[in-house]
Amino acid sequence: MLCALPQCGCGDISVQAARVLVGASIFQNSMPNTCLYFYGALIVGCGPAGPCAGLSAIQHKLCYKLLEQEDSLGAAVYHYPRQKVAMTAPVELALMGKVKFNEMHKEKLLKFWQDVVQKTGLQVSFRECMEAIERQNGRFAVRTNRGVYSAIAVLLAM
Repeated sequence: MLCALPQCGCGDISVQAARVLVGASIFQNSMPNTCLYFYGALIVGCGPAGPCAGLSAIQHKLCYKLLEQEDSLGAAVYHYPRQKVAMTAPVELALMGKVKFNEMHKEKLLKFWQDVVQKTGLQVSFRECMEAIERQNGRFAVRTNRGVYSAIAVLLAM
Protein backbone atom coordinates (compact mmCIF):
# COMPACT_ATOMS: atom_id res chain seq x y z
CA MET A 1 0.00 0.00 0.00
CA LEU A 2 1.49 3.32 -1.11
CA CYS A 3 -0.33 6.46 -0.02
CA ALA A 4 0.51 10.09 -0.72
CA LEU A 5 -0.85 12.69 1.67
CA PRO A 6 -1.78 16.14 0.38
CA GLN A 7 0.37 18.98 1.70
CA CYS A 8 -2.56 20.46 3.62
CA GLY A 9 -1.14 19.52 6.97
CA CYS A 10 -3.05 17.60 9.57
CA GLY A 11 -6.58 18.39 8.46
CA ASP A 12 -9.33 15.86 7.89
CA ILE A 13 -7.87 14.61 4.59
CA SER A 14 -4.42 13.92 6.05
CA VAL A 15 -5.72 12.35 9.24
CA GLN A 16 -7.99 10.07 7.20
CA ALA A 17 -5.09 9.07 4.95
CA ALA A 18 -2.87 8.44 7.98
CA ARG A 19 -5.46 6.02 9.32
CA VAL A 20 -5.03 3.93 6.17
CA LEU A 21 -1.87 2.64 7.84
CA VAL A 22 -3.96 0.74 10.34
CA GLY A 23 -4.56 -1.92 7.69
CA ALA A 24 -0.84 -2.62 7.69
CA SER A 25 -1.05 -3.67 11.34
CA ILE A 26 -3.16 -6.68 10.34
CA PHE A 27 -0.34 -7.95 8.14
CA GLN A 28 2.35 -7.01 10.63
CA ASN A 29 0.72 -9.08 13.36
CA SER A 30 1.33 -12.19 11.28
CA MET A 31 5.04 -11.38 10.90
CA PRO A 32 7.89 -11.86 13.39
CA ASN A 33 8.00 -9.04 15.94
CA THR A 34 11.10 -7.27 14.73
CA CYS A 35 11.39 -3.60 13.79
CA LEU A 36 15.05 -3.67 12.80
CA TYR A 37 14.70 -3.54 9.01
CA PHE A 38 11.06 -4.52 8.49
CA TYR A 39 8.26 -2.09 9.26
CA GLY A 40 4.51 -2.17 9.07
CA ALA A 41 4.68 1.47 7.96
CA LEU A 42 7.42 3.69 6.65
CA ILE A 43 6.43 7.38 6.73
CA VAL A 44 8.34 9.88 4.62
CA GLY A 45 8.11 13.51 5.71
CA CYS A 46 7.72 15.11 9.10
CA GLY A 47 5.39 17.95 9.08
CA PRO A 48 2.64 17.99 10.04
CA ALA A 49 0.98 15.04 8.23
CA GLY A 50 3.94 12.73 8.96
CA PRO A 51 3.73 13.05 12.74
CA CYS A 52 -0.06 12.52 12.51
CA ALA A 53 0.61 9.22 10.75
CA GLY A 54 3.33 8.34 13.27
CA LEU A 55 0.94 8.90 16.19
CA SER A 56 -1.63 6.70 14.48
CA ALA A 57 1.02 4.00 14.03
CA ILE A 58 1.92 4.15 17.73
CA GLN A 59 -1.74 4.00 18.74
CA HIS A 60 -2.23 0.83 16.67
CA LYS A 61 1.01 -0.78 17.90
CA LEU A 62 2.53 -0.73 14.44
CA CYS A 63 6.28 -0.90 13.88
CA TYR A 64 6.98 2.31 12.00
CA LYS A 65 9.83 4.48 10.80
CA LEU A 66 9.33 8.21 10.31
CA LEU A 67 11.92 9.77 8.00
CA GLU A 68 12.74 13.48 7.77
CA GLN A 69 15.47 14.76 5.47
CA GLU A 70 15.85 18.02 7.43
CA ASP A 71 17.38 18.24 10.89
CA SER A 72 14.23 19.40 12.67
CA LEU A 73 10.48 18.88 12.94
CA GLY A 74 8.15 20.76 10.68
CA ALA A 75 9.77 20.22 7.30
CA ALA A 76 8.36 22.95 5.05
CA VAL A 77 6.72 24.75 7.99
CA TYR A 78 10.19 25.28 9.49
CA HIS A 79 11.11 27.41 6.46
CA TYR A 80 7.99 29.62 6.56
CA PRO A 81 8.50 33.32 7.33
CA ARG A 82 8.30 34.28 11.02
CA GLN A 83 4.79 34.65 12.42
CA LYS A 84 3.17 33.08 9.33
CA VAL A 85 -0.20 31.53 10.19
CA ALA A 86 0.30 27.79 9.69
CA MET A 87 -2.82 26.07 11.10
CA THR A 88 -6.33 27.36 11.66
CA ALA A 89 -8.61 24.37 12.17
CA PRO A 90 -9.16 21.88 15.01
CA VAL A 91 -7.73 18.40 14.52
CA GLU A 92 -8.24 14.98 16.12
CA LEU A 93 -4.81 13.46 16.82
CA ALA A 94 -4.16 9.86 17.81
CA LEU A 95 -2.91 9.68 21.43
CA MET A 96 -3.57 13.42 21.92
CA GLY A 97 -7.31 13.82 21.29
CA LYS A 98 -8.89 16.92 19.82
CA VAL A 99 -6.54 19.86 19.45
CA LYS A 100 -7.99 23.30 18.71
CA PHE A 101 -5.80 25.46 16.52
CA ASN A 102 -6.91 29.10 16.30
CA GLU A 103 -4.65 30.90 13.83
CA MET A 104 -1.52 29.18 15.08
CA HIS A 105 1.69 30.85 13.95
CA LYS A 106 4.69 28.89 12.69
CA GLU A 107 6.67 29.18 15.94
CA LYS A 108 3.81 28.02 18.13
CA LEU A 109 3.03 25.12 15.79
CA LEU A 110 6.66 23.93 15.81
CA LYS A 111 6.70 24.13 19.63
CA PHE A 112 3.43 22.16 19.72
CA TRP A 113 4.98 19.34 17.63
CA GLN A 114 8.12 19.28 19.78
CA ASP A 115 5.90 18.84 22.85
CA VAL A 116 3.94 16.06 21.11
CA VAL A 117 7.18 14.19 20.35
CA GLN A 118 8.29 14.53 23.96
CA LYS A 119 4.94 13.42 25.43
CA THR A 120 4.29 10.49 23.10
CA GLY A 121 7.76 9.13 22.39
CA LEU A 122 7.28 9.60 18.63
CA GLN A 123 10.55 8.55 17.00
CA VAL A 124 11.86 10.57 14.05
CA SER A 125 14.92 9.70 11.98
CA PHE A 126 16.29 13.15 11.09
CA ARG A 127 18.64 13.78 8.16
CA GLU A 128 17.49 10.57 6.51
CA CYS A 129 16.39 11.05 2.93
CA MET A 130 14.42 8.58 0.82
CA GLU A 131 16.31 7.92 -2.42
CA ALA A 132 14.26 5.16 -4.05
CA ILE A 133 11.26 2.95 -3.53
CA GLU A 134 10.29 -0.23 -5.34
CA ARG A 135 7.84 -3.08 -4.95
CA GLN A 136 9.42 -6.43 -4.03
CA ASN A 137 7.51 -9.61 -3.16
CA GLY A 138 4.38 -7.84 -1.99
CA ARG A 139 6.30 -5.31 0.14
CA PHE A 140 8.15 -2.08 -0.50
CA ALA A 141 11.93 -1.77 -0.46
CA VAL A 142 12.79 1.78 0.53
CA ARG A 143 16.37 2.96 0.03
CA THR A 144 17.59 5.94 2.04
CA ASN A 145 20.96 7.60 2.51
CA ARG A 146 21.39 5.28 5.55
CA GLY A 147 20.19 1.91 4.32
CA VAL A 148 17.37 -0.16 2.86
CA TYR A 149 14.15 -0.92 4.73
CA SER A 150 11.24 -3.22 3.97
CA ALA A 151 7.69 -2.07 4.68
CA ILE A 152 4.14 -3.25 4.15
CA ALA A 153 2.90 0.32 3.69
CA VAL A 154 4.68 3.52 2.68
CA LEU A 155 3.12 6.88 3.37
CA LEU A 156 4.47 9.88 1.46
CA ALA A 157 3.76 12.86 3.70
CA MET A 158 5.93 15.33 1.86
